[in-house]
Amino acid sequence: MMPCIPLFLVFGTSSGQRSGDISQIYVPLAVLAGIIIVAWISLVLVRRQLRSRTTQSSTTFTLANLREMHRSGTLSDEEFERAKAGLSGQNPRRKSPNP
Repeated sequence: MMPCIPLFLVFGTSSGQRSGDISQIYVPLAVLAGIIIVAWISLVLVRRQLRSRTTQSSTTFTLANLREMHRSGTLSDEEFERAKAGLSGQNPRRKSPNP
């Protein structure tokens, strides 16, 4: 719902005033501009904080990390395949020998 703005603020006229006097609107416009600027700066700062928290708290492995661990011998072939399947969201299935 839009707030009601008195017409004399918009057009600068009121009973007993001349029609070209718009100096009364400068103060409300300056206050409004200040509020908008402060709100924008606050929004930018909050978004930066949220982004930095999510990047600091993520300790997930990427496929490149897993490949490096596999190359260095930290992960066996089976562990690497299970971890790779877990990253891609697949359910790793164990190979069953044919009867």
